[in-house]
Amino acid sequence: MAQNDTFTARDFAFTPNHDETARQNFIGGFKKFINFDVEAALDRRFDATLAPAYEAAHGAPPATRKDAVAAVENDPLFQTWSALTFHSQNLMWGAVQDTTDRIIEDRIETYRQLRDARPAGGSVTLRDELVVRAPVSTTEIHRQPGGYWRERRADDIEQGLNYTGTVEL
Repeated sequence: MAQNDTFTARDFAFTPNHDETARQNFIGGFKKFINFDVEAALDRRFDATLAPAYEAAHGAPPATRKDAVAAVENDPLFQTWSALTFHSQNLMWGAVQDTTDRIIEDRIETYRQLRDARPAGGSVTLRDELVVRAPVSTTEIHRQPGGYWRERRADDIEQGLNYTGTVEL
């Protein structure tokens, strides 16, 4: 790569194809329905029904997270919202993983070209024997498989691609 060559956003972007885009758009719409419509209905139900019922049973309104959980945990709308939220996250990660699996080798090559062509303004070196311990290595933040820490190949940028793919979802 010549010194004056440039990379465009497209060279390094998360780029789903037509079918992947359609699937991701469906899941994005599904998640918006859950996170806005169903959650708003649950919020109204909590204020109108669940919190008053909790107060009647306990002599005080729910004041802590533990109280709120007790107020909602047996409610069918809460259970529906919770299940939909959980499974929509799995759908989202599965959908973006398909795109990542298709483009990962090309994006790693682009990363390597970029890394090797430009002098660094500094450096960070991690020892190969670095052990990332729990909970960082074991926590799936927002159900992201592998959390934010997972390496399956040299110069792995998979987690970054996956995260980037969810921004619009």
